[in-house]
Amino acid sequence: PSISIWIRNWNNSYGNRLIAEQLAWNYEDLQIEVNNRILHLNTEQFAAYNAIYNSVTNSYGIASLLLSGGHTAHSTFKIPIDVNSNSFCSIDKTSEHADLLRQTALIIWDEVSMQNRYCAEAVDYFLHDIHDNQHLFGGITVVFGGDFHQILPVVVKGSREQIVGACLQRSQLW
Repeated sequence: PSISIWIRNWNNSYGNRLIAEQLAWNYEDLQIEVNNRILHLNTEQFAAYNAIYNSVTNSYGIASLLLSGGHTAHSTFKIPIDVNSNSFCSIDKTSEHADLLRQTALIIWDEVSMQNRYCAEAVDYFLHDIHDNQHLFGGITVVFGGDFHQILPVVVKGSREQIVGACLQRSQLW
C-alpha cells in the first residue's frame, strides 16, 4: 500500500517546533523510497509491514512515521540511565516534547532486547499518563526490534537470575 499523505501545517496548528521538525520531509521522495523498499520485502516481511501500517492508519486515519533522524529511547523518552522499578520518563506533561508524543502514532524501538525492562515500563506508564489511555503504551502502536537470543540487558554485578529478570520478556508488558 502507498503511504497515506495527510498534509497539515503542524507548526502553525500547535506552535510546536518539535512536531514540525518530525514532519518536515518531502512526501514525494518518501513515497518513492517506500515503494522501492516494499519491492525487496519477502512474504513474511510484507505481512509484518501491512500489519503495522494498518494498525497505524486504522487507528489514526493517517500514517505517522518517524523515518529519518531517529533517536535513542533514552533521549526520546528521557529515561534515566540507571533504571529500576520506580524509574520514570523525565518529560513535563505540558512540554512540546509531550505534545510531540501525543501526536505520535507509531514508535519503532530497535535493540529493545538489550535494554532493561524498566525502560519499556517507564515509557508505557508515561504514555498512559499523557494520553489518559490505559491501553498498552497509551494506545500507540509500538514495534520492538532486536534479537532476543543475543545480548541481554546489562545488570552491574547482577546474577544470572537478575540479568534474565531484567529482560523485556519478564515484564508484565510482554
